[in-house]
Amino acid sequence: MLDHGQGVRMLAMRRALTTAFGIAGAATLFAVGGCTFLISFDDVPQEDASDGPDAAAVRPPGTRDAEDALVAPDGGDASQRVPSTPACDTTFPLDQVKGCASFVEGGQICADHPSLTAYPGNRETDVVTCSKTQGATCVRHCVACAHLPEGFPDQCDQCIGKPNGKYCGTDMGWQPQNFRLLVTCTNERMAAATPCSTRGCDSKGGTGEAACKP
Repeated sequence: MLDHGQGVRMLAMRRALTTAFGIAGAATLFAVGGCTFLISFDDVPQEDASDGPDAAAVRPPGTRDAEDALVAPDGGDASQRVPSTPACDTTFPLDQVKGCASFVEGGQICADHPSLTAYPGNRETDVVTCSKTQGATCVRHCVACAHLPEGFPDQCDQCIGKPNGKYCGTDMGWQPQNFRLLVTCTNERMAAATPCSTRGCDSKGGTGEAACKP
């Protein structure tokens, strides 16, 4: 027999359990005999996170899967990436470059060309863009300069990092005027460049087996 105080406490507990477990759960708990009433929360079923819609592990911001890390930014094989062409050197003293009037407007010339005089940079590696009226308008610092056939603008040598073989201008990341050039790379330097006919150059996927289209 419960006294008045115990009855009040039991009623309050019943209400709390009804809120937490529902009427059926509270009734079941109270049905267990005796007035001693211990509930272990370790026995309360826990929701299995693996069954929910958000079961997949969430990666911290800025992390990448191993598979992601192996993919080149352009979606291709990193070993086939073309070295980027350097930007113009905005601090170069362009006004000191003499001889640009000898070339076509916008022509690109390796800095060791004899028509360029008083050159203040590295003649072995630089590429100069010329204007007949403004003089030198851009200087790019390459690892090496590719001397291309007459009528084709000189470029940075992009044989760096490529196995020995033949490649098209498209494999070099050069500008469209040079796409139909067949380039021979030897020891990571351009050894020769031959223009293909207007039919163009067949890259063969950049495998080093390029050829002019018949």
